[in-house]
Amino acid sequence: MLVICEDCAKKYSIDEQRIKAPKVKFKCRACNHIIIVEKPKKSKDTPSEDLSTSLLVAEQGTAEHKIKEKGEQRRAKRTSLPPPADPSPSVRAALRHSAAAAGKGMPFFVYLLAIMLVGLLSISTIFVHFYLKTIPDVLQHQLELRSQALTESLKGTIASPLSRKDYLTVNQEVKRISKLSGVAYVAVRNKQGVVLAGFFGNLNRFDNHFAQKNKEKGFQTDFLTKNTITPGTEEAGVKLRVGGLSVYDQVMALPAPGGELHVGLYVDELEKHFLKALFSPLTLALLLLFVLSAYILFVLLDKLITEPMRSLTNVANRISLGELDLAIMAAGPREIRELGAALERMRHSIKVAMERLSR
Repeated sequence: MLVICEDCAKKYSIDEQRIKAPKVKFKCRACNHIIIVEKPKKSKDTPSEDLSTSLLVAEQGTAEHKIKEKGEQRRAKRTSLPPPADPSPSVRAALRHSAAAAGKGMPFFVYLLAIMLVGLLSISTIFVHFYLKTIPDVLQHQLELRSQALTESLKGTIASPLSRKDYLTVNQEVKRISKLSGVAYVAVRNKQGVVLAGFFGNLNRFDNHFAQKNKEKGFQTDFLTKNTITPGTEEAGVKLRVGGLSVYDQVMALPAPGGELHVGLYVDELEKHFLKALFSPLTLALLLLFVLSAYILFVLLDKLITEPMRSLTNVANRISLGELDLAIMAAGPREIRELGAALERMRHSIKVAMERLSR
């Protein structure tokens, strides 16, 4: 009697005379498959030997072909995934949502770049706010201190010549102070408002009309009347617009025989000096270092987070297509490694479940 294993198609020759029970079980030596053999029943009608032989050969060939096909099918089931069943409505909805969500949304580096830009914008806003709120007060204070120092110094120098009516000495001192850096003009007026001495530091810096008028008619006093000493005070300071330039005018009362001393300082010149100090090469170097550090931080974060996430996404896609033997080795920060370990456990569980279903 010929018996063929259904799994591996290995053939066994069994003596029918040794089969005592109606059914006999034994294990295949090649694949350990359990083979059940039924004892053949004797037929009452015994056909001729040739016919029975031919039928037996035909039946054995057909049975052997079927058993081989079954064995190949079983082996194919073990090495491939089973055909997917029709998904439930909830599963189909989840698949549609996953397909719709794939490829949407902004990449991580866009969010990272937006965060860095917001940080730079915030720092710039703070800097501008500091400049607008603090720098004008600092400049104003510096103008007041310098103008007061100049007027006090000049007042002490010309007090004695004025009392002696030595106007030559007064003019020499006024002219000397007018040549100092940042000084727009210096003027000395008596009680009647007549200019005893008046000089511009650099008349060419003012607009042409104002400069030409002063050259033709002498030192003009119209703008001096915009800053006067109020009763009970000894000095006053105010910003004026003189000949197209912004000037801080400091006025101080003179002792006997009386009068006023005016000293004007260029406002824009002090602002230029301050901006030059503020945006010095050292400041620009620090700003460049900050931008370079931000760029390096951007590249490092993109490399530490984006690349491991892309790798995990690629592996997850391959596993979803049936590569269940593909191990997941995550790298990067702790959170991404934990995500990779969770995906690896899920892959192992799916693989075990598929092996059980294929048996």
